Amino acid sequence: MTQLIIGIIAIIIALFIIKKVVGCVARIVVIIILCAILSILYATHANAQLFKPKQKAQESYTVTQDGKIKKRALFERKPKAERVIDPKYLAGACPEVNGKIQWQKVIEVPGKSAGDIYTTMLAFSKGYCSERGGNGVNPKTDVSKITISDEANHQIVARIQEILTFENKFLSLDQAKFNYQLVIDCYDGRCMVTMCNLNYIYDEERGGGQFPAEDMISDAQAINKKGDDFQLGGSKKFRTKTIDAKDALFNRIEETLK
Repeated sequence: MTQLIIGIIAIIIALFIIKKVVGCVARIVVIIILCAILSILYATHANAQLFKPKQKAQESYTVTQDGKIKKRALFERKPKAERVIDPKYLAGACPEVNGKIQWQKVIEVPGKSAGDIYTTMLAFSKGYCSERGGNGVNPKTDVSKITISDEANHQIVARIQEILTFENKFLSLDQAKFNYQLVIDCYDGRCMVTMCNLNYIYDEERGGGQFPAEDMISDAQAINKKGDDFQLGGSKKFRTKTIDAKDALFNRIEETLK
């Protein structure tokens, strides 16, 4: 390629020189010779590219336990040793009570009465609903709202709608509405938080609908038989994002009660 460029530059310079030095006939002869030289250079370059050994595309390999090298298939999943899966997403991460997925956590609050904890959690619940499309002004239309605030029994029940974002790229937004019931029971020195009655609203624009969590994120639907990996074609994104949302909520309540 370099020789071809140098040849072209040399011919251009030669044309400027012969324009002032030689006559018309001589110019024509020199131009023909220069064109022949250029053709030879081009042919040489093209021939070199034609017979130049092609570089092989990079291939993916794995090394088996006995030290043998094995070529990885085009659509083969990475070996488990190369895929790090947080155990919090695997078997047992979505416990079921009477066939329904339910998470429950008891938070110790030493020195606080049930009334004090109830007051703190009621303020928290109002703020949390407000952040998620509900402020109690119109409970019939609020997507997130407190449905029960029983001061006598120190219990708060709210219906919450979160937005789970699976992918957010240019011209590609994949989201689902995540609905659940939040139950907060307050006792002297402790608070019990329960997340239950989970479902999703997904793909509404293309005729989707509402799907119960048990059909999407349960161990039977999302985890393989060994319990150490996700099922192929399963709802991994729903399971991981839901568990993350649950953890974020429980952690936030725990921080509020400190």
